[in-house]
Amino acid sequence: MGEPLRDLFAPVLEVAKQVTTLSQRCGQSTARPDWDVVEVWANVQRTGGTNAAHSHPGSFWAGVYYVDVGEVSSTKEMGGELQIYDPRGCLPRMLAPYLQYSMSELHDAGTSISYTPVSGQCVLFPGWLFHAVNTYHGSVPRISVAFNLDPVLAPGMMNGAQKHSVSEYRR
Repeated sequence: MGEPLRDLFAPVLEVAKQVTTLSQRCGQSTARPDWDVVEVWANVQRTGGTNAAHSHPGSFWAGVYYVDVGEVSSTKEMGGELQIYDPRGCLPRMLAPYLQYSMSELHDAGTSISYTPVSGQCVLFPGWLFHAVNTYHGSVPRISVAFNLDPVLAPGMMNGAQKHSVSEYRR
C-alpha cells in the first residue's frame, strides 16, 4: 500500500483498534488487536449508479471513505445515500407494533438508517451488516474508497502462533 493510502487508513485502523477487544475465549479480553487493510477498491458512481444490498463476509470491519461526494442535496433529491439495514428486519414491529422504545436511539428499530455522505468523511461498520447505496442522480461523479479490515493477531492469541493477519489463514 502506498504512502497516501497508509496516511488515509492510519486513523481508521486506530479507530478499529479502539472499538474492538479480544473475547474472553482468548484469555486477554482487555487486549486490543491491531488491524490490516486486506481489501481496498475505488468506486466512481455516475448518474444512475447504485449498489445493491450486500455485506462483506469474512471481514470483521468494513468501511467507506468519501473522497468527493459529487452533488448532494438536503432534500435527498440527488440520491446516493448509504443505507444501513437493521439486522433485526421488521421483527421489533412484528412482535409489538403498539409499543415503542423509550430511548430515541432505538426509534428506528427494524428500519434502515440513511446516511448522506460528506466529502472527507469515513464510515466504519461491521462487515456482516447489510448495506446499500441508493441510486445517485448527480451529474458530477461521486468518488469513494471502500475497504475491509482483518485483525492482526499477536503471539499467543491463537495457540501461540506468531503475529499475523487472519487473512493468512484463508490461503
